[in-house]
Amino acid sequence: MRFLITNMDGFRNKGCEASLKAIVNGIRNLDGDAEFKIFTWTPEYDVLWVGENRNASFLTVPFRGFFPLLGNKILSRPWQYRLIGKLGMSESIKNGMEAFQWADVVLSTGGDIFSSTYPGLFLRLIPIKVAASYKKPVILLGHSIGPFEKENEYKAFKKAMKHGNLSVLSI
Repeated sequence: MRFLITNMDGFRNKGCEASLKAIVNGIRNLDGDAEFKIFTWTPEYDVLWVGENRNASFLTVPFRGFFPLLGNKILSRPWQYRLIGKLGMSESIKNGMEAFQWADVVLSTGGDIFSSTYPGLFLRLIPIKVAASYKKPVILLGHSIGPFEKENEYKAFKKAMKHGNLSVLSI
């Protein structure tokens, strides 16, 4: 099975590192042939963890720069994200869209990212919308959800959760 892991900031955050290693190693214990592509802000640092034949690769988070603004203000339909990917706006967006196509499952991990606790909620919802546009199942793993201090954040989260096939697991 092929897993795309999103919303993992990178191994410079030791909590992200610990949870990602537990997830990857746990899945590998169940399926030794599992493959992983992992979006991170620091792929050049995180890749040091991957030894040979680990079936894991790290990709730069594709949703950066102006793209998060598009995700919040302009793009309301999941298929629009695929269109952006086809237009080839950047190498990281192109690689990101190819990773979504490649994956059997999109696994979102992170912590308090689906809340008003930290900024960036709209950026964190983009992978769910993109996964929905490719009709990929999404698993939220180890997330707390809420509280939402702003009505527009609550509505954006609720709308994103209506897209596609979604499962919520806690660890």
